[in-house]
Amino acid sequence: MVRIWAAGYSRVPVYEHSSADEGCEQGGGYVDIHRISGIMLARQLIVVNPEECRPLSTLPLSVPTCISPSTNLVDLINLFQERGGRGRGGMHLALVCARPVLASAALAKGEAVPKEAGVVGIITLEDVIEELLQEEIYDETDKDLERARWGWNKWVQYVKRRKAMKLARGGRSGTVSGASEDTPLLPK
Repeated sequence: MVRIWAAGYSRVPVYEHSSADEGCEQGGGYVDIHRISGIMLARQLIVVNPEECRPLSTLPLSVPTCISPSTNLVDLINLFQERGGRGRGGMHLALVCARPVLASAALAKGEAVPKEAGVVGIITLEDVIEELLQEEIYDETDKDLERARWGWNKWVQYVKRRKAMKLARGGRSGTVSGASEDTPLLPK
């Protein structure tokens, strides 16, 4: 449960064990992404007592929409809106499959997606909007990314200033006193 919350995702794909996964320890080994049996909403874990060691199979899983890789992004937004963001398949997340009809049929019967369906990946409403807008969307969970970018930009500015100072001195090598040296993360 802690690993799920720490990952920061609101929706987690749940995979059905295959015989190849049986000997793997928790968190390790190969996971066959073709055996998705549903999507767990992370917020459901709020009511789960970790001391009970409740099996994941006792939690309700949402059934994702399955789409073709050739699905138009505008059509996908319409599909997400049509489903209303709630209920069966309307969670603003879709499985991208080579054979979406096969995948949808298996999920409708309560079975895992068969390998023959050819799961390519997962796409969310946020992915679609970012692709259409051609820029990143930041929300409250993206603060760490924002801080990292700020630090990187400050470092780039610092390096540029240092190169400019070196060129201004005529390319002489030398060090600047630690007391007067610009620091990359603080403004002048």
